[in-house]
Amino acid sequence: MRGVSTMRRCRRRTTPCPAVACLHFPAVPYSRSKAQCTILTSEYPPWRPRPRSTSRADRRRARAEHQALLRRIIAVYDSPVIRAYCTIRFLIINIDILQIIGLGMRDKRRVLEIGCGFGLFGLYFASRNPALLYHGFDIDAKRIGMAREAAKRLGLTNLPFEVGDACTDLPLDASYDCVVMMDLLHHLPDSGKARLLQATVPRLEPGGRLVIKEIARRPAYKRWFTWLLDVAMTQSFDMWYRPAETYRALVASDLTMEVYPIADWLPYPHVVYLFTRPERVRPPRPDSRRAPRRRSQRRPSPWAHPARGRSAPVPRDGAGAPDSTLSP
Repeated sequence: MRGVSTMRRCRRRTTPCPAVACLHFPAVPYSRSKAQCTILTSEYPPWRPRPRSTSRADRRRARAEHQALLRRIIAVYDSPVIRAYCTIRFLIINIDILQIIGLGMRDKRRVLEIGCGFGLFGLYFASRNPALLYHGFDIDAKRIGMAREAAKRLGLTNLPFEVGDACTDLPLDASYDCVVMMDLLHHLPDSGKARLLQATVPRLEPGGRLVIKEIARRPAYKRWFTWLLDVAMTQSFDMWYRPAETYRALVASDLTMEVYPIADWLPYPHVVYLFTRPERVRPPRPDSRRAPRRRSQRRPSPWAHPARGRSAPVPRDGAGAPDSTLSP
């Protein structure tokens, strides 16, 4: 009994959150069953220490650089109200969520974000990756102006911001490597969701990704808390929180779907949906070896019988050579 109680204490102390589990293990297809969700942490038991790829000092250094970058981004805004909003926004969208979204942008160059607001996350990812071309759209022209000024003060030239309504035709480019929508779709009805996804998903290149950060429906108390904050921020009661099956039905079936639920100490039911378009399949190279001919394609033998198609017996003399004196 002592060993069991020790195991239970260790289990409660060392079980990682789902966000960390998703970062260390390959994603699994979405399923409501608890057995499917436990695949994320089944490779290593909770009481066994998980292998670390970096040292504790490296993790502390990375977190310190992350906090320093957030302070730089927040400081470029003039209004103290906007700076307070940015601080709260980065507190809600924490480093775990940003890392998952960053994994979706790995090896991508042209990124589109719809509903970028003040451009916080565009400034964050463009600062971390100068080779990234981050294209942001938002319906509020005042917010777009602040985002442009912030990018100018940070010296970022790879970050164009434009005014556009997600419910109408957006002036999009021909193709993108990644499309990001953060806390946007639950503000649109199902018809607006379908129209927006039909306009953006076909522009993904082969191997491109669609990253949707949304609000899950479970647990219910977290959803209602998020609803109250959305009502206070938008002055509207129109919110459409949908399950993963809805987004799976709205996105083209050729894209694979992965679900990353985020466990956080804040009362927000975060979830990230990652859709990936398959790579372009190259046609197989023709085989250099000559394929054998079929029986109907073979050349007829010169000794073939004209009626039966088989070689007629050739009479031979005693010496073994054909008898040329015999008449045909």
